[in-house]
Formats: sequence, structure tokens, C-alpha cells
Amino acid sequence: MNKQWLLASLLGLAPLPALASAFYVAVDAAHTGFDVDATDDYDGINESSNGYGLGIGFRFNRVLSLEITERDLGDLS
Repeated sequence: MNKQWLLASLLGLAPLPALASAFYVAVDAAHTGFDVDATDDYDGINESSNGYGLGIGFRFNRVLSLEITERDLGDLS
């Protein structure tokens, strides 16, 4: 009886590596810069900011995935 439970448990865990490879993590970074020359009526802009993104996803098959991502695009004043 114990051997049957052990075999059933091992067979139940067999799909886990395939399922684990379907999850992924996404990380990105960005740098934004504006440099607008001054004119007679305008002082100009010389600003820059950094941003980031973090996300997780699940790949169902070759063409279908679901991803949730948080992005901070930086702050320009």
C-alpha cells in the first residue's frame, strides 16, 4: 500500500517542472531625457529621469501568455 502511495505521489509531481517553466519574471529599466533649446519666449527644458518595471507572467502555450507588470516611468517636473 505504501508503494502505491509513493508511486501516485511521484506521478502527481511529474508535471511540476513543466508548470514551473511556464512562469517567468520580467524586469526592465529606462532613462528618459528632454533637452529643448531656449527661445526668446521660452526658457527651455533640460530634464531627465529614471524608471523601472517589474512583472510576473504565465505562459499557457506558444502564443498565449498572461502578464501583470508594474511600471514607474519616472518623474519630470
